[in-house]
Amino acid sequence: MAAGHRDRAQGHGALRARIVARGGYAAVLVAVAAVLTFWSIITPLLSGVDEPAHFNSVLRLMQGGGWPAPQTAPFIEGTLVAMQEAGNPLEGLEPLDPLPEPENRSRIVGLTAAGLDGVQDIDWMTQHPPTYYAAVAAALTALGGGEWRWDQLVLGARLVSVAMVVGGMAFVLATIRRVTASSAATIVGGLAVMAVPQFFNVLSHVTSDALTMLAASGLMFFLARALTREPARNQGLVLDAVGAGLFLGLGLVTKGTLLTAIPAVLIVFVVAGIGQPAPWWRRLLPAATAMSIALVLGGWWWVRNLLVHGELQSSNSGTGREDEAFDGYRTTDFVQRVFWRLVRSYWGSINESLALPTWLLVTLTGLVVAALVFVLIRSQHRLLVALLLLLPLMTAGLLIFHAWEVFWNTGRIVGIQGRYFFPSITMYSLVMALAWQLLFEGRRSTAARVASTSLVGALFVLVGAYGAVFAYRARWSGEPGGWSRMAAASGVDPVIAGVIVAVAVLALAGAIVCAAIAVRARPAPAPSWSVGGQSGLGGSRGRPSGAK
Repeated sequence: MAAGHRDRAQGHGALRARIVARGGYAAVLVAVAAVLTFWSIITPLLSGVDEPAHFNSVLRLMQGGGWPAPQTAPFIEGTLVAMQEAGNPLEGLEPLDPLPEPENRSRIVGLTAAGLDGVQDIDWMTQHPPTYYAAVAAALTALGGGEWRWDQLVLGARLVSVAMVVGGMAFVLATIRRVTASSAATIVGGLAVMAVPQFFNVLSHVTSDALTMLAASGLMFFLARALTREPARNQGLVLDAVGAGLFLGLGLVTKGTLLTAIPAVLIVFVVAGIGQPAPWWRRLLPAATAMSIALVLGGWWWVRNLLVHGELQSSNSGTGREDEAFDGYRTTDFVQRVFWRLVRSYWGSINESLALPTWLLVTLTGLVVAALVFVLIRSQHRLLVALLLLLPLMTAGLLIFHAWEVFWNTGRIVGIQGRYFFPSITMYSLVMALAWQLLFEGRRSTAARVASTSLVGALFVLVGAYGAVFAYRARWSGEPGGWSRMAAASGVDPVIAGVIVAVAVLALAGAIVCAAIAVRARPAPAPSWSVGGQSGLGGSRGRPSGAK
């Protein structure tokens, strides 16, 4: 009888743990969606990074304009009218004063002419595949966007980007849960994204980086599954390769950012295959499967570019290194400028006049570097982390090499933008989750575990709140009625903007509470498996006794 009561109590405890965990994951996703939506309102429409060009390509597809060759697509009349009415006119066009109120803004889907009042410019987004733009255009058309005003179209396109990023964050959480076997660590890792204000600033806009982030996050999930799979599960490993190939293909047919993922994916599946007790050809089958699917789904675009245009992707900044460097060339100058530009544009350099304080950027960078080193030294998952780190490292290598070529020739720094690392946000979140787990989850005192979890989660949220408030005050609080002016600029009701903030606050608080509840029960150590004879790679498939 006592054993039956004990079993029922354990069953109820496991059910409560699952409810808390799923509530925490949902709270993180709701918070990410709300914060992204709020950032889409903070930022004046068509003022984001390359946003007018991104929107122009969406609008052209809504009009049935197709996908011209690189450097041949014009800015169309509808986009230029929207830019004028947004207070961000193309150079050569007269600014409007005053700007029209939302109800008086133009409907632009029918404005298909190339240029406006004799002013023309080139939409360089056709150097990319059309997948993101086609997806947004299809979504807006299905919702009746053909009759919308331009502000409704831009905000609608921004919200499609938000939906893509939230989907990507679901994969981020799934990856952390797979590796750590801890719901508390998963929630903490998800909250860590809040400490990257630029993530929300960039990915709340009309930008193909949103779909790239979704594709890369799905890819990282299947790579983590492959690296945490038990030996003698070759069939499951092939299924992981199929998933990775599909997401890599999606990324390749979205943007060239994930070209650097090709060698990373190949290496991961070769390493994972080595640990399989099978003939050599079966060990290589997962790598071959992932590469074949990615090539068929997305790699063909880049092969086509080589055959048709003679290059992978056209570049406005030029490529190739001259025999002699420009006068005054110094390697130390290049390294210093690249480092600071990367740091600023990753964390929160919204633009040159809206840069977060240097002390905050240095602190955040130092914490992440320290966490990474700590995890690589102390975690049983160090090899997995090192292998997944290949993607951001290869991205950095490609960007820096291209920037160095241009710098060698001209002395200019180009192409160094932190947003190119947002597709690898899984790595940042996973490292922060593992560092937290090593430092705090194993503490003997329940009070210490709860307090440390709540404090770390709150610190992440405070950094995110600081970034959002900083951007709002810099843009809208200089004059009375800033909140109403902000809402009107995006065509939303001020009350709705307030509701979005309230939802974000409640969801973030709920996520912290769920993490604190989940960490009350200290988990048993997770098992680690061997891959290719190297221990410490795998880690946490399944649910060890006591794991939350």
